[in-house]
Amino acid sequence: MTRNMTKSNHDAAIVKIDAETGREVSFTETDVQDLRLFEQAIVASWIQEAVALRNIANRKLYLLHDCPTMKDYLMEYYKKSYRHALRLLFITDKINPDKLTDLTEIPMTKLLEIARDDGMVDKINEGDASLDADKVVYADGTFESLDDVIARAKREAKREEGKERDKLKAKIEKANNKLSGKDFMLKNLEDQLQESIDRTKRLEESLQSLMSEKGVDPKTIVFITHKKQAVELIDESMREALKRLADIDNIPKDLVDAELGGRMALAVSSVEAACERIRDNWGMILWLPGKVEHPTDVVPE
Repeated sequence: MTRNMTKSNHDAAIVKIDAETGREVSFTETDVQDLRLFEQAIVASWIQEAVALRNIANRKLYLLHDCPTMKDYLMEYYKKSYRHALRLLFITDKINPDKLTDLTEIPMTKLLEIARDDGMVDKINEGDASLDADKVVYADGTFESLDDVIARAKREAKREEGKERDKLKAKIEKANNKLSGKDFMLKNLEDQLQESIDRTKRLEESLQSLMSEKGVDPKTIVFITHKKQAVELIDESMREALKRLADIDNIPKDLVDAELGGRMALAVSSVEAACERIRDNWGMILWLPGKVEHPTDVVPE
């Protein structure tokens, strides 16, 4: 546990271990005093409370209470609900705290809706708009009702929610298509397996029949034995290759980074090179896709 790891360095700073990053965070006596002031501000107006919580979170002052995360601090030391704290932190994450001090006349519920409008938030933070109790005043002197701005923000939020729902539906549909594709592949593999079993059985029967006959050339028996092994090798290799390639194709796309992308490119190029080598070795005696124009162009003996 790193929760109680506290020491003093040569600068007399208080050093805590941040459980989320594993790194040391140094605090001074000023930080300790600021934490006390912020915690006192929590019982004042909701805006002072919001700014205080934001400072505690950003400066990781919760570590001074030996709380590994901000959530732990809120659960142990914050007197109100955790959800209420999240609302305040959301507002201060969107609107600069120094801008909030001028918005004491606006109810938290309305400011929460304003904070969901990224365009309006940018205007407020950049000084292109200011909020009064009942209206929004823009830098060019024009203004509009605060309720109208909030209604527009709600409509935009609903549109964004609709887009997210559509994206989620698309992901679900894609996942279902993949599952259908997997089912088809599994059925195809099962059919190939059964066909391989039947073919091997026929070869074994032919081999047993030949071995029971007199005067059979031993080379014929050796040929059939080797052919049986070759067929089994091809079928087994094909099934395993298809299964592995399907596993690679189903890697979640959100995991892709430079390293994984490089490995994927190497895997694809390696498979293509192996297939090309097989085409070069067998293309002159067997029809292989991509090597000749039509199956009848090459007739095996």
